[in-house]
This record gives sequence, C-alpha cells and structure tokens, in this order.
Amino acid sequence: MENKSLGERLDAVMRLAGSGKCLADAGCDHGYVCINLVKNGSFENAIAMDLREGPLAHARVNVAAAGLSSRIACRISDGLASLDKGEADTVVVAGMGGELICKIMDREPEKFRSLDHFVLQPQSEIKEVRRHLKELGFAITDEAAVKDDGKYYFMFRVSPVAEPVDESDDDCEQALADNFGRILIEKKDPVLREWLIHEKRVKEDILKGLDKGKNSDGMSEPELPDRILQRRQEINDYIRLIELALERMD
Repeated sequence: MENKSLGERLDAVMRLAGSGKCLADAGCDHGYVCINLVKNGSFENAIAMDLREGPLAHARVNVAAAGLSSRIACRISDGLASLDKGEADTVVVAGMGGELICKIMDREPEKFRSLDHFVLQPQSEIKEVRRHLKELGFAITDEAAVKDDGKYYFMFRVSPVAEPVDESDDDCEQALADNFGRILIEKKDPVLREWLIHEKRVKEDILKGLDKGKNSDGMSEPELPDRILQRRQEINDYIRLIELALERMD
C-alpha cells in the first residue's frame, strides 16, 4: 500500500526510515508518520511520542480513526525517555532544532546504539548535527534533501556503528561533508545543487553589504574593525567551499 503524502519533507523522512518491526517517532506531532508506515506494512508496530499532551491527544484520535490502536502506542516522552532500550529497531527524530537533537542523543546514547538505524531531520544547525554524529561514533548511511513549501530540508539515515568512523585526513573533504553532505554531493542531488546556488547568492549579498558599509564610512582596508575583516574572510572561505561542491556535482 502506498503512503498518503505528508508533504515532501515527511515523505522523504518516511523513505529513509525504510522498514522494520517497530518504529518510534520522537516528536510525533499528530502521529501521521507512524500511521502511514504501519498502515503500508513498512513496520509491524509503532510508538508515537511527544513532549506535549495536545499533539499527542490528536495522535491518539488519528491512530484510532485509522484502526491502529492495537499497533501504535502513544506516549508522553521527552526525547526517548519513555522508550525502553531494544523496544524499537528504528527511530525518527524530525522537525526539531539541531541543538535539541544533539541533546537528545547525548541523553540516551545507548538507546540509539541499540537501534538498527535512525533518521534525523534537523531544522537548524545541520553541520553541527553531522559533526556530533561522528563524535558519538555513528555513521550517516544515506541522506536526502527536499524543498517543501519554499524551504529546504536535509535529513540523514544513520547507523549506530560500534566503532568511531574514520574521518577524512583532508580538511577540505571533511568541510564539504560536514557542511553539505558527502552522500548528497556524490549523488549530485538536484535539490542540494539548487540550495548551494541559493546559498552562494545569499552570502555574496552579505559581502556586498559589508563592502557598501566600508565605502560609506570612507575607511581603507587596514582601518576596518577586525571583526568585519574576519567575517568577510569567513564568508569568502564558505563561498569557495560552495563553489568546490558545485564543481564536484558537475
């Protein structure tokens, strides 16, 4: 049975979730990811979890309306707090800030290590989430990028490998992987390409604004505050990294 579309973002999350025995969705909102993936046979059972009673009440109603109350449990949970180790083989954490996702992993590292795989879709701090996964010894095995309602979203399928993954000795390669996703670059992902072009234009506009401010103040290069010079250097370095990623995708 095909999934009922939940929009580009959650459809991509569901594809990365794959299949298994039990799915747990942390921050389930109204429970639609669990409902779709159980209803279409991808998972035998699911656990819909949310910190807030309001969304969870809606999830219970939706689960009952789908006739899945015996197969989908709904629980109040802060992250994975209400999930027992080994209870699920797959976890989804989607729609949260990257900093919060990192905190959830830090609070329950052994629960994440007990999974077959898990899917993360951070709304922010994406580079930091990628780096934190490496620090915890987890490996990104697949990635997706989508544009949904005018916004870009990036998500990862992660394997809780037992040993820390090897990092590239090449700083440039590591920067490309952390910022943009090694797998997305290798796939020549069209959404990533579109986002890179957009991001490059945004950063170039910021540089123009900095230069305009410099000219209006009548300051020469040596007279510019260190913080502005540093900011310009950081932006220029980032633009060069974007250009390198685009070259790899040609």
